[in-house]
Amino acid sequence: MKTVKLKAKLKNGHSEIIILTFDDNDLRILKLFQDNFDRFMTARFFEKGIPSIKKINWEAGGMQFTFADFDYQDVFELLHLARPIFLSQEPGSPVNRKPKTVLTAASY
Repeated sequence: MKTVKLKAKLKNGHSEIIILTFDDNDLRILKLFQDNFDRFMTARFFEKGIPSIKKINWEAGGMQFTFADFDYQDVFELLHLARPIFLSQEPGSPVNRKPKTVLTAASY
């Protein structure tokens, strides 16, 4: 278990101390998420630079975008690395996890 204290400043100038407690499973999920996100940010798609938009056209079926050349393998890698971050059934994903406690701050 890990306990963290946060000081929240409210719009009215008052402040509140919020105490959060994380159990071992919460910490494990957070560590997995951090590891997955760190790996995601090293994807070749980002390292080479996100392709720029060269042209935008309006067509009968909608908009058409033309991008600078890029390697589709880099996009496939990016999507693969994004899975654990965005898909709720993946280990380490915070998506759709319900908190045990809902925190609210009262206005003064």
